[in-house]
Amino acid sequence: MEASETICTNCHNNILNPSNFCPHCSQKIHVHRLSIGHLLHETVHFFTHADKGIFYLLKMLATKPGKVAREYIEGRRKLYFTPLNFFLIVLGLFVFVLTTFKPMQAVNMDQLKESVMQIPEREKRERRLEKVARMEKAINFTSKNSNYLNMALTPIIAGIFFLFYSRRKYNYTEHLVANLYFVGFLGLIFIFLVTPYLIITRNSGAYLYGIQFFLLAEVMYRSIAYYQFMGRKGILSYLYALLISILVIVGWYFLSTSLIGFYIQSGFRF
Repeated sequence: MEASETICTNCHNNILNPSNFCPHCSQKIHVHRLSIGHLLHETVHFFTHADKGIFYLLKMLATKPGKVAREYIEGRRKLYFTPLNFFLIVLGLFVFVLTTFKPMQAVNMDQLKESVMQIPEREKRERRLEKVARMEKAINFTSKNSNYLNMALTPIIAGIFFLFYSRRKYNYTEHLVANLYFVGFLGLIFIFLVTPYLIITRNSGAYLYGIQFFLLAEVMYRSIAYYQFMGRKGILSYLYALLISILVIVGWYFLSTSLIGFYIQSGFRF
């Protein structure tokens, strides 16, 4: 029986006795012309396919986040949607929601400025207006640059967890991969649970409750995720993961809010 040969349209390698997929790049041998139906099929496949489907990933991240990270790191790369792609998709959605609906703007800036204008003392009024202007700048900055802030913060948090678990088997990059999954899912929690609450309430008291809820959710989620990720059993292992999560998340919250508060109050002028 004569051997047949074809050329892969993706990597241009010669393939002897081709089957369904190219052995060099894994693309299908027989590629159809693009059509609307093909694009729709690829879109549905992207979200629903059992292997690497984003809905399957979300289900697993909601129930077994540490297992997802551990299995992906240990070699099950075809089963799960890639961590960086997932992180970037959620990050893009996060930025869109923050810039479109402005859930972080708990205080109506126009009303606040009007109330400040009612202050009779000129010097006091001008100082308050300067603080309001800095508050508005801080809100706009965090909303517009939330993608960069998250991209910068995620490697830092991964590094802190790596230091606390430095004697375990995972290196820094593997901790970073795990945190890309965890941060991505936490971003969805903020988008779909916290954001609607902030938009509906629109007052500083409700804003504080919303942020506190998210901080609690993040601490609990990270502690469970890392407990599963490290693969250690027992209450002490979970308490260790919980303690690290509290130190990292609460510490970052107080550091960031202190810096923002100091900027609003003084403009970083000593």
